[in-house]
Amino acid sequence: MGQHRRASTGGVLSAARGRPVRQRMGIVVGVSRDRPRLHAFVSAGHPERPLVLRVDHWDALARARGPIARVDWLCGDHGTSEEEELVLDVDATGIHVTRRFYGCTSDLKRGGLIRSQQQ
Repeated sequence: MGQHRRASTGGVLSAARGRPVRQRMGIVVGVSRDRPRLHAFVSAGHPERPLVLRVDHWDALARARGPIARVDWLCGDHGTSEEEELVLDVDATGIHVTRRFYGCTSDLKRGGLIRSQQQ
């Protein structure tokens, strides 16, 4: 994907259900310019294991023309006190995944950034 986007062929393979049942998780299996044999796509941060994302995140990443931000958990969703956002980007070095955690205000709106994790 990324530079790979135009040079990749693959499809999402459902891996499991996400935390809420409505979230389908999956990996992408395919071929790319850098790896012309069938393989699971990985993140640049963890090339040793397949990258598991929600299927709708994979779909959004395939259509994206640049970095995208997708909310995994809204403030108050399933009782959470943090909003969780996934930032996905693809470049010549691979798929970059950053999780951002935001505090929630008393009216369940996004507050300030608490922490960020590269995955």
